[in-house]
Amino acid sequence: MVGLARFILLGSLILGVSAGEDDTDTGARQRVAGSMAPAPAVRPADEFVESVGVNIHLGHQGTGYFDDFTRVREWLGRLGVRHVRDDIVGIPELYQEDGIPARWRALGKDGIRLLLIAELAMPVTFNVEAAGMVTEALEALEGPNEYDARGGPGWHRRVRDYQRALSYEMRRRGLVVPLVAPSVAEPRNYAKVGDISAWADFANVHSYPGGRRPLHDFERHLRFALKAAPERRVVASETGYHRAVRNRDGHLPASEEAVARYLPRLLLDYFVAGVHRTYLYQFHDEATDPTMTDREQHFGLLDAQFRPKPSFHAVANLLALLADPGPRFEPVSLPVGVVADNQVRAAVFQKRNGTYYFCFWSDVESFSQRTRRTLHPPSRALKVTFGTPIGEASLYRPRTGREPLKKWKGVNVFTLEVPDEVMVLELTPTREGN
Repeated sequence: MVGLARFILLGSLILGVSAGEDDTDTGARQRVAGSMAPAPAVRPADEFVESVGVNIHLGHQGTGYFDDFTRVREWLGRLGVRHVRDDIVGIPELYQEDGIPARWRALGKDGIRLLLIAELAMPVTFNVEAAGMVTEALEALEGPNEYDARGGPGWHRRVRDYQRALSYEMRRRGLVVPLVAPSVAEPRNYAKVGDISAWADFANVHSYPGGRRPLHDFERHLRFALKAAPERRVVASETGYHRAVRNRDGHLPASEEAVARYLPRLLLDYFVAGVHRTYLYQFHDEATDPTMTDREQHFGLLDAQFRPKPSFHAVANLLALLADPGPRFEPVSLPVGVVADNQVRAAVFQKRNGTYYFCFWSDVESFSQRTRRTLHPPSRALKVTFGTPIGEASLYRPRTGREPLKKWKGVNVFTLEVPDEVMVLELTPTREGN
């Protein structure tokens, strides 16, 4: 990613344009007249799967992350992610060979790669040594996490100096992995940090939508992040939704049902926008909170007892549907005509066997912050005409399962209803079409 201009360009490849805010009980504006829209470029399906990660906290004692690593490993496998982000905590005894590094290596054997966050309270050498213990699983190191929210006066100078020292120490020790820019809680604070692109291979955003549609406020986060790391590709090392619907502290919630609708949309929106990797926050809740007031205990895809929430299934099903590991290949373009209104978004993928996946969703609100209720906006209209002969087609709703809702044979024109969640049209061209 090379700046905001490219984000806008990539966004234009989606059907229509971003919708504005809407907090009505229906959650959607009136339909507008449909028109031909540019079809999205076809991307390899597994590139999307590779763009998805999740945050974990293996060093957080007294939580399931620390106390039950067996189930952490099991459920990461069920989720289907290949990338995790973990924080290096300031407890040196945890980072003996048979401690946290052994667990990192176990994840590496499962095909999961690590983005590790440096802890500013510890010496730079401690962080680089800890990361260097798992080079076989390590894919990147990240600067300090949201230090603007806890560092006090002069925090930005300490972050800048620490990032420079990290870069130097990594080079000195021969730790050859990318270094991600430090994160901030308030994106405007990147202006205080200044340009650190000399010591950052990726810009970094913590672009939480705050209970709104996935791209809410994303452009602002991106704009400020690129002030700190101009011309760098972007990693969203934290984003997601909490479900503490009785919380009133300013970081707005969404309901369980709305989050299950939002998260697959968010992952696809960020991918099409050019975000290199998106790490959902977080994998599981660290404690229970029946009062639904403590937001920190409601970000998880699993609850504190490792029970999957609806959003877990929605993300896992989407990843399973599009997973296609293997060597790189160039997808074949898909001639397609699209008629849709300006709230319909889409992305098109292809697998190595020639099958296409046409993902589409409606860019509307799924939760009302005014009433704190799940919205059920009306579906939008979408007509898709494929120029390639289609032998078979199947329609999937990842939020509810992995079995197709409907199947067609020998159909090239599809008139579809587009809800406020991701739907996937699987297309198998005929031999002639291939």
